[in-house]
Amino acid sequence: MGKILAGVTVIMLLFLGVFDTKAYAQQAAGDAPFINSWLVSGPFDSPVVEKLYECEAREPVNHAPKASEITASSSTLAVNPVAYLVDGDVRKQWVTENDPSPWVDLKWREPIALNEVRIAQWGDSRHVNNWYHLTFTLDDGSKVESGQVDGTSNPTVYSARPGLKNVREMRVEIDKGRSPYPPITGIAEIEVYDKAQPVDGRTEITPGLGESMGFGGESRKWEYFDDRVYNRNYDDYQDLYGYYTVKQGVDTRNKYVYAHTYVYSPAEQQAYVNVGASGSYRLFVNDRCVTDPSTPAEVQKDLTKSPVQLHPGWNKLMIQIKHTYTEDVNANGVPVAQDKNVAYLGFYGRVADQAGNRVAGLVNSVEGPSENLRIVSQGLPTGYKEWPYVWNKSVSGNTYGVSASAFQFMASGGAPGYTWKVVAGKLPEGLELNADGTVADGLVNGKVDLNSVKGVISVDARPGDHHFTVQVTDGKGSSATKDFTLTVKERPNKWFEEGRVGALTHATGIYNYFVDPNFSVDRWAERAKAQGHSLVSVETNQQAYFWPSKFCDPKSDRHLYYPKDESGKVVDGLRRFERAVKRQGIRFGLYYASQNTDKTVQDIADLIHRYDPSYLYFDGPQGHKAENFDVIYSGIRNYSNEIIVNSNAWGEEYGDPDLRTAEASGIYANASRNHLLKRTIMEPWKMIHTRDELSPYYGKRDDYRQVAKEMVMNAGRGYADNNDQSIIDSRGPNWHSPQEIATRYPKAAQEFIDVRENLIDWFAPEGGPERHESTTGTTPYFLSGYGYEDDGRGNYEQFAFPSGKTGPQWGYATARDNIIYLHIMKGPDGKKGFDAIAGRSLTVSPVGHRVVSVTWLNANAPITSFKQQGDSLSIDLSEVREDPVDTIIKIVTDDPVRTYKLTDVVATAEQVAPSMLKVRAEGHMTYPALRAQLSDVTYSSSNPEVAAVHGPGVVTAVSNGTTTITVKGTHEGVTKQGVVNVRVRDGVVHVAGDMIEASLLVAGKEAYGAFPLNDGLPYAITGRSAEGGPIGLGAARIRWHGGIVDLSGGDKYKPIAIQEVDTFAFKRNKIITPAVEKPTRAAVWADVTLDGKTVTTNKVFMDLLPYRDLAGTAEITSSHQQSGVANLVDGRTIEGTRFDESKWSVPAGEAAWIQFKLPASSDISSIAINFNSLDQKYLNTPKTIKIQTSEDGASWNDAGTVNGPTGTADFGFSTQYPLTAKAQYVRLAFNGDANGSAIDLLEVAVNGR
Repeated sequence: MGKILAGVTVIMLLFLGVFDTKAYAQQAAGDAPFINSWLVSGPFDSPVVEKLYECEAREPVNHAPKASEITASSSTLAVNPVAYLVDGDVRKQWVTENDPSPWVDLKWREPIALNEVRIAQWGDSRHVNNWYHLTFTLDDGSKVESGQVDGTSNPTVYSARPGLKNVREMRVEIDKGRSPYPPITGIAEIEVYDKAQPVDGRTEITPGLGESMGFGGESRKWEYFDDRVYNRNYDDYQDLYGYYTVKQGVDTRNKYVYAHTYVYSPAEQQAYVNVGASGSYRLFVNDRCVTDPSTPAEVQKDLTKSPVQLHPGWNKLMIQIKHTYTEDVNANGVPVAQDKNVAYLGFYGRVADQAGNRVAGLVNSVEGPSENLRIVSQGLPTGYKEWPYVWNKSVSGNTYGVSASAFQFMASGGAPGYTWKVVAGKLPEGLELNADGTVADGLVNGKVDLNSVKGVISVDARPGDHHFTVQVTDGKGSSATKDFTLTVKERPNKWFEEGRVGALTHATGIYNYFVDPNFSVDRWAERAKAQGHSLVSVETNQQAYFWPSKFCDPKSDRHLYYPKDESGKVVDGLRRFERAVKRQGIRFGLYYASQNTDKTVQDIADLIHRYDPSYLYFDGPQGHKAENFDVIYSGIRNYSNEIIVNSNAWGEEYGDPDLRTAEASGIYANASRNHLLKRTIMEPWKMIHTRDELSPYYGKRDDYRQVAKEMVMNAGRGYADNNDQSIIDSRGPNWHSPQEIATRYPKAAQEFIDVRENLIDWFAPEGGPERHESTTGTTPYFLSGYGYEDDGRGNYEQFAFPSGKTGPQWGYATARDNIIYLHIMKGPDGKKGFDAIAGRSLTVSPVGHRVVSVTWLNANAPITSFKQQGDSLSIDLSEVREDPVDTIIKIVTDDPVRTYKLTDVVATAEQVAPSMLKVRAEGHMTYPALRAQLSDVTYSSSNPEVAAVHGPGVVTAVSNGTTTITVKGTHEGVTKQGVVNVRVRDGVVHVAGDMIEASLLVAGKEAYGAFPLNDGLPYAITGRSAEGGPIGLGAARIRWHGGIVDLSGGDKYKPIAIQEVDTFAFKRNKIITPAVEKPTRAAVWADVTLDGKTVTTNKVFMDLLPYRDLAGTAEITSSHQQSGVANLVDGRTIEGTRFDESKWSVPAGEAAWIQFKLPASSDISSIAINFNSLDQKYLNTPKTIKIQTSEDGASWNDAGTVNGPTGTADFGFSTQYPLTAKAQYVRLAFNGDANGSAIDLLEVAVNGR
């Protein structure tokens, strides 16, 4: 046997491009703090410090690919040969199966020297290599063995000091001696290096703030650097890309930057300098060149640990970082960002013992020795209410979590052994200064206590500047002081929390790309606003790009069929959505499907520059655990501290997000409990799913009543409801055939629209009060007597997780300023609604201010029977009618405090006649969904000779020209104004904004409708303004189009094939459709020209049916409830605030019938019935229906007996019963057997001709 090599260390660090299940990034072992304040200098074109020290390093040479022979004990998989060990691509791996003693062997023709071997794990979780045994054969035949080298790190780096010479062969045995051996194993990559040894520099470099460093004509000053001052990312990552490139516009690519700190040690002792940096970095300590430049790798904490000998007193520590950058491209010349020569630039650094723990007595500072003691910390990071002051820690120990060291004041000079205190003023409430100069964190034995408020800026802290004076005293009793200002702000996610409704939008560009390029995104955004959204985000990528990212390959399979612009790039599918959302006064966000760090950082920078989002949602971080989320999130906050970040992390932590999310697949589903230290908001995501847009992952969600309940429920829980606004949830020709796209996609789009329109009609019923006021801008309101006490911090978890023992059993309570809202509802969280209110008398407390009024908000009706005693309020609800969604009681008090005030008056104009407009004004309080009741509203025209204003907003044409109509309104003493520009030409007046779209509705349908034979379908066509709002088209020229869709005639590039025909007629505000002999898919649209600009409307697809609904003109009689038979043909089912009110109903157990006398004997093809439903289940359906026909009403033929539906209901759809008969009379007979307490029919159609 050979000898065991002495003097070997094993260093764990990440390897170039390794795909692994673990990362070694945001959390590292031990309690030694990271250094977050440095001096930096650069960028330099050359390595000036190496030149000054005269220790320029040679490029490291990887000897592994130079091996003349590479063999293995076995190589059972032909697709994973041993040659993959040295191909430079860790995605390709050597793999072998059923080998009890696997090894690989490298031989060289000429002997080599080496001192470092890197072994990268193979990327398969079926077996993780635990250890390696290395044997080196020298030129003289002797062998040197490593002993067992732990190998769970990825890669394992085996370092031999001073190294080996004359090596001819190296064998690596995997898990040597393990028994039983797993059935499969492998290695991704092996690298072999001979790196330079430490040497002393030829000069001394002593950095000082403001002083210069240079060589050969290059010179830069040393600058104070702490990225927390301008970047609120709670981490220990020092973002040099943000400091130089984003903030200063300085290009650092392939240049050198230096970071320096002084470290005081009370004695001679060994310590470890732990560094991780992007690019290639090198360490210098006390003017000694300690390490060679590193091979670029994914930046992580403690990427390398270098043992150093600290001298007594001040030591110098400098890191040289070369920003290695390459633009990797694929065969099509499109960037791919695969290597580790990345676009970003940054590092981590700390001094610790070998285990990563503190070394007693160490002090770091940006300045070093000096006779005079002084405080050298510069500006302070901003603090945010309810968030820790820059420190952070994951509850879990997952290395891809988050960790940030406490803020450390720094001093220099004097006699270190500093003690600190505040001698004037005070820190913001919740913070305290430790004697060692750190702002105290809240860790308990190194762990997070989520119930503690230590180190967290209080919710009651005063926003603004907090001035205080800090004193430092050195070991000899000398003191120095310095004044500081710490600015406290409201946390950036607060607006999102109180906005209460946001949205993701999936498959953003698909409908516009492949179905209708002119689908009205303006109406889509307007619908989102009407549903109460404070924010809408759109998907930027998911298996494919929806914008022309530099990484979007237009020739790849994923983008091959996407439409391209004139330069050959994928058409920007996001821009119209961004502009439409912002036009509605809603904040705009972006969804990004996670990719590798480098690609993500570059994509996000591009997206921020293009679309200026307020919100970013990262999906799928679980699949990218080896990426660095400190870098990714820091890259966002380089541009703005106001952009909020959500990470779809399924209860885990990836970096420092501002929001949490849960995929609420089931109706009323809750989320996981809070696991983050900083105050973050839960945003449960849910999506509508309908008959023609189902999901393999999530259940049906098509009843708007339940969607509305979920929105109220989530506000009551303290969540921000994510009410997805996808046009469709389908991904085009890579998933579906052209025929399916042509057939199903328009139907699905309309079904989504219908659910949302019904939701809008419930929240804002025509002629009734807006109900969004009861959730928008509110927070959950604590009521005593429901199982827990007020914790004074928001009771977040109690509100989020009510039960049968905690929280009001009747529903939820929310509040805003001087108003309390009681939401009485059934269903979510087991709430019982009025069933939990004995005698319909409800007493609530505390109500700390005098109650001015109590209102039943649904009906806008005052409740006069209430009594207040102290802080207790009793309300008589006997006159209140239960709303099947939410019965809202509004309590107004005399509390004078107002957080929400009038912020905007928005003016729009509707054309009521060619020469007349009606100007309408809306007052908003921060959110478009939070309306302010305006008083003292005035209207004026800047040029009455063009258009004059009469009365409350009526504008009439006078003469040709343009004028501005100004509307002023007041709410609670605050006055704002809005304007709308109008244009008059030849007596016709219209909104003068730039027309960007025109929207077409046919019989109320925007994307799709199924229409029997008819006498004309009503249509409405409206222009859409770039400034927001409608444009009347009285002065427009309209050119109509109609066509027949060939459902199998399209291809993957253009799935919709339409042959225009001249059989449609457009007159008297109706569209006359052609008669057909079989169901036929058609489409209509129009070109609209106004003021010289032409736009094309959306296409309304329609299935033309070869029959007419004869029931509408029939004489209807029944055995029961004759007064209700008209409800069967009134076109109303369940919609808005009309639930199952329009129906024909008989009690179960009673035989009954309905008879239709048609105008004439007809060929009948089917009966269609809309049945009642509740909670996605059919309700009160007949068990059987006997269908009878007759020519004379006396002699009846039994056409058959059919069953009523049961189980899951498709909301809004009728049940079709085929029938072939010639008859003038049709009868539906029921024997009384019912699935429920009654038999309810909402609508009946008798189809024939």
